[in-house]
Amino acid sequence: LAAGLIGVASVSYFFAERSSKADRDAMMDKTLQGRIQQINQHLTMSAVEVRGMYLQKSWAEAEPFAISQNKQLDAVQALEPATKAVAGAHRAEVDALFEKLAPFIAFARQISVKCKEESIAACMAFGFTPEARGVRNTLNSALAQLAETLDKSAVQSAEEMATWQRRSGVLNLLAMIFIPAMAGAGIVLVITQVRRPFAAMVASVKELSRGNLNLSIYGEGRRDEIGQIAGALAVFRDALRKSEAARAENEAMRGLAEASRAEADAQRLTAQENQLRADRERADATREAVSRERALVSASLGEVVASLARKELTRRLTDALPEAYAR
Repeated sequence: LAAGLIGVASVSYFFAERSSKADRDAMMDKTLQGRIQQINQHLTMSAVEVRGMYLQKSWAEAEPFAISQNKQLDAVQALEPATKAVAGAHRAEVDALFEKLAPFIAFARQISVKCKEESIAACMAFGFTPEARGVRNTLNSALAQLAETLDKSAVQSAEEMATWQRRSGVLNLLAMIFIPAMAGAGIVLVITQVRRPFAAMVASVKELSRGNLNLSIYGEGRRDEIGQIAGALAVFRDALRKSEAARAENEAMRGLAEASRAEADAQRLTAQENQLRADRERADATREAVSRERALVSASLGEVVASLARKELTRRLTDALPEAYAR
């Protein structure tokens, strides 16, 4: 019985190890997929900012978009160490991806430089050259190939984990049938060391897939395989938190920029309206002054001329006339 228990325990442990390894591989693949997704998001936001630069009329208007674009490219470069740290078996593909990212980032930064030093039209023409399309196509192909490789690897790891879990179930069933004592020990082992942790981990993964980034992942702080899986999942969760925070910050910055532009336009329109109103008021005042002068001169001279018509030569012009009429 002791030998049987040791044998079943050994086989059960082997199955659990293989299942845990498959689970770790699946978690590493998921984490790496999350890193690649973050890179894709930053590259997409960078492309959006470049399009925003193209739509502006001057560098002063395009500069905020250029600043945001460079921040997105900085974020891509900052992700390189963390991405390579979780690359695992895909390290060669990840290294190749970042080798293709370097010329793309250099080219993308050159776009904003041309907008600043030359013109919007020049940087737009630069962005649509065959060389530019070649750099973008090379990077897109590398990203697509790596994404496809990670998808296949994740499916393979999940199938392997399911296979070893099924084998573990069969072993438990045999132990329950042939060795009651071994069955009890196996049940305790499965419940305490396999099922509950994996169920808790699966629940954590489901919560993450629903978008709950504030959850506390089961197993954080443990030093066993569950702790390693929980650590990888926590890295994935934290990366998603940073990505969401960065996206919200970018949205807020764009909103502030749009509000500032709208406020500046409104102030410019108000100043123009005030200037027009002041010009109209000065014109009205001028016309009114001229009219008063004419009325005064007409009345004063009219009375004197009427006296002259009556041959009254002693009548004097005593009213004070404007200087232009006095002589």
